[in-house]
Amino acid sequence: MSNQNLYIEFPTKIDTEVVFADDLGTGLGSGEQMTCDFQDSSDQNTKLCYLDAGSNLNGVPARVVVADITVSSTQNLRFAFEIDNPSNANLNKVLIPITVYTAATATGTPKTHY
Repeated sequence: MSNQNLYIEFPTKIDTEVVFADDLGTGLGSGEQMTCDFQDSSDQNTKLCYLDAGSNLNGVPARVVVADITVSSTQNLRFAFEIDNPSNANLNKVLIPITVYTAATATGTPKTHY
């Protein structure tokens, strides 16, 4: 197994509705480290998490990136981080799609969308 980044994507816009803020309400810039708690059965060490800011203007999703992890297809992952809930009073969506995926990467700060 190789080291990978785990990406959790949150939409900043669905159709014409703004959903999440570009920075997920964290006040952080793209590439800045964010607080997260990551545990699994084989490795309970602290992991580095980064914000990859999105763009409401361009409909680019914001991502939380858990850097440099090793996962298998049968592994259950548990992690926690803090973001602000969408606050748009006009939002009439019942479900907000969140995409989770991994990608092989070199150790270190992940590259951003831009």
